[in-house]
Amino acid sequence: MSMVNVADVALISESRSGSNDGIFFISYGMEQNGRLIPLPVPHSPTLSRPSDASRVSTPHYDSRANRYSSIMWVIRKQSEVRSIVRNAKRRLKTLLHTVFLPVGFPSSVAPEYLRYQQWNVVQDLSTYLRGILATQAILEGVGVGREGATPLAATLQWITRDGASMMSGLVFTSFLSTNFGVNAKSWRLFADFMVDIGITLDMLAPLFPKNFLLCICLASVCKSLCGIAAGASNGNIVEHMARTNNLAEVLAKGGAQHTAVSLFGLGFGMWFARVANQSPRRVWTAYTLLTVIHLTANYAAMRVLAFTSINRRRLNVLLTAFRENASVLSPAEVARRETIIVDVGRWRPPKLWTALFQKGKRRATAELAKDAHAPIWNIRLGVRVKDLTRFAEGLTELQRLFSQEQYMLNMVNVFDGELPTRKVTRKIQIAVALREDATNLTLLKACLHADLIARRGFEAVKRKKGTENIEIISSVISSTYQELCQCFPNMVQGLRRQGWNLERVLLSPEGWIYHKIIE
Repeated sequence: MSMVNVADVALISESRSGSNDGIFFISYGMEQNGRLIPLPVPHSPTLSRPSDASRVSTPHYDSRANRYSSIMWVIRKQSEVRSIVRNAKRRLKTLLHTVFLPVGFPSSVAPEYLRYQQWNVVQDLSTYLRGILATQAILEGVGVGREGATPLAATLQWITRDGASMMSGLVFTSFLSTNFGVNAKSWRLFADFMVDIGITLDMLAPLFPKNFLLCICLASVCKSLCGIAAGASNGNIVEHMARTNNLAEVLAKGGAQHTAVSLFGLGFGMWFARVANQSPRRVWTAYTLLTVIHLTANYAAMRVLAFTSINRRRLNVLLTAFRENASVLSPAEVARRETIIVDVGRWRPPKLWTALFQKGKRRATAELAKDAHAPIWNIRLGVRVKDLTRFAEGLTELQRLFSQEQYMLNMVNVFDGELPTRKVTRKIQIAVALREDATNLTLLKACLHADLIARRGFEAVKRKKGTENIEIISSVISSTYQELCQCFPNMVQGLRRQGWNLERVLLSPEGWIYHKIIE
């Protein structure tokens, strides 16, 4: 008996004589010693026309059949199995999509949604596993399994811990709540850093029995700050992710993903706890590794986020690129360049930044003496009109220059003497007063104007005093204003083309406004 090819599994014979004209049969059989041995006919659809089905009583075996025709039935069954598997995979994918992803994904969310959620899952799982180790340490510290420990003592410690958490949350919110939406990335990093500190204090608490209550109270304070900062920053992140008015759905699906991670961590954590708790060294090794994974995943998730709103950091990157090559960067390009750990909070030339923080204070003074175009300066938005200038003549000149604008701008705190002899801490500020009808475009225009003034430098005013500066400053502001009128429309057009949301310009002005003078 010889092997057969899959392609040669059956022979089709046709009878064209008598009453069987036009009826096709499959010959099932095998050739052995020159004879055709019939095989049982597998169940298969009728091969003849429906009208002639009654004519087929027994299978017709053609003498040319010399292959294992029954293999056709096996192949058909294998095809059915593969079809069942494909349908099962398709249904599973649909189920996961329905449970964990918003309707209309990926067009209903931001392009980076999936990458962000992948990193978010990693940090959630690492936090859950570390929480298992911290919970064991706290229970050990309150006296679980120790003789002499009373439930009342443990309850009082828990109440004190919760009270410290609540009080710190109230104080933290009252002072910093207005800044959460401006720098959401930094506050999210801050939140995860604080929860790492809190879990670490929980782990260390049993090692210091006399200061156990202090450790768990400080840990609770850190976790409270984490909860407030993370909740506020996550609100901005979810709002950014939702693109089709599906904010509630995106938030709900994020909660579903977090629940699924917790369920997986619950099962995996049982095995993890048994393996890690075999020795203190193994516990701290696992905890340290998970903490590094958590911080790395959180930083990567923040780098993935490409907000379309404009805050001071992103505007700093945009203005730098526009100043260098007259181009507007996309949100994704700005996300790769913006600072998310250290809050610079002001516009500084890169050379000065290097001088101040890498070369030391004396070297910075020398750099400033060589480079007249690199002063220490920042922008103040929304100041009072009286903060623009100390002289009535200067205010009159500013009103004349900005009569058609919704803001007034001036340079303040100009150096009175030779630059090398002054302290580096003395700043030059560009103060901007906003009119009552100022818009987001007004803020962007004022910031671009200030950037143009910084590019021109302060060579003309750094050695002058008093009223002599009024005319010189007016000349610098007037010349840069002419350039502003030419380049600002191009910048606005580029921002809109790149997908920036000009309805969300988060530059945090101080809040002062002035009224338009009606002549």
